[in-house]
Amino acid sequence: METADPTLYPRVAWDIDRPPLRPRLFLARKMTAEQISEIAVGGIETIAASYEFDDREGLNYSRKECCKLFAGEARVSLVNQRERIDLLASLMSDVAVKDDKTEPVDPTPLWMLFDQGHQHFLARRQSPCGHRPSRTHSRSGDASRTRPPLHHRWHVRSRWFSFAFPIWRGATTLTAVRALLCHPNLREPEGLKHPGVDHVVVVQRISLGKYMNFARARPI
Repeated sequence: METADPTLYPRVAWDIDRPPLRPRLFLARKMTAEQISEIAVGGIETIAASYEFDDREGLNYSRKECCKLFAGEARVSLVNQRERIDLLASLMSDVAVKDDKTEPVDPTPLWMLFDQGHQHFLARRQSPCGHRPSRTHSRSGDASRTRPPLHHRWHVRSRWFSFAFPIWRGATTLTAVRALLCHPNLREPEGLKHPGVDHVVVVQRISLGKYMNFARARPI
């Protein structure tokens, strides 16, 4: 929503005192569920345009290709327009390679498919609904596809094969959430009490046969 209409000044928080744990959305003006869905569709389409990998189906980038891709995207990224470079950083890095080899690059734990059963991770991400988004053309959205509920993909910080995410009380901006995810005390017990974090949960990536999944989140 921040991407689609910054004047809404969207903030998010967790409803901690009334189980089950649920996220809450705060906006600068009163809106109907229909209006929120329409704006959310616009923001999702803007972000979806970043999912373009030139027909690649798997993570077979060499270190040189990865470095060149990151450098090119970094040059055109802005503080408020960094969806593409954030996406790439969540999937791979030119400094991480498999074992002692120089190529290809080693995927991050967010990479969930390794071509099992001809299911290619990049192909599935580029075309989740049977069409490929364009980075230069955006079609009109269908708000009904986001109701109910509204889903949001959170970018989480990885350490080994688990992911930590803070649960906070006060209404918070996306920038503040990103800062919490990068905080050095994220995994320390009560390490983020001062900025209003109630607790931190950890999700572990697990292997189910040939496939990957995530276990239920557990508090630290």
